[in-house]
Amino acid sequence: MRTTPNSQRSRDRWHDFVALGSKIDGSENRADYTIVGDLLAEMRLNVNNIFIDEEYNITCLIDWAFCSSLPLSVAVTEPGLPQSRHELSEQLREEFRQGFQETPYVMSQQVDLKERALLCRILQHSRPMWLLSRVLNFDATVDYPLLNDLWAIVNPNRGHLLMEFKTRQSWDQYMELHACKEGR
Repeated sequence: MRTTPNSQRSRDRWHDFVALGSKIDGSENRADYTIVGDLLAEMRLNVNNIFIDEEYNITCLIDWAFCSSLPLSVAVTEPGLPQSRHELSEQLREEFRQGFQETPYVMSQQVDLKERALLCRILQHSRPMWLLSRVLNFDATVDYPLLNDLWAIVNPNRGHLLMEFKTRQSWDQYMELHACKEGR
């Protein structure tokens, strides 16, 4: 069997692991697995989920079933409470926004100001995305208040949605459609 320098390094690391306290069959090995047992219990371990560096150290494990890709405007919204279909109070949303805006300065001095400004602008407009996601996912017990709020955001000068419905019901097109449906 042909060996490469990389496979030799990998084999040597395995032998080093085994040599340290007879870990394969020793109690230390069982203790090591016990420590990370809960972490690995639900993982679907395969080659695509394990990331290693040049030194063959495992750097991370990813369960791709729980990963998603979202538009930034959807990803940067205030999180809801688990299993709640109700919108967060304005006070909680404002506290989240303030924390979101202050975090880059706490986390790192290397902050891209343009990116930070963009994310903060997106966060200021996150409520329409929350409303839209609730309507599109059929994730509300009553849709009309959501639709009315969306209508007010999109058409601030046109009044309430109910008035728009009543106005359109008086249009000739609606009357023809209604008459056609009644004639069946």
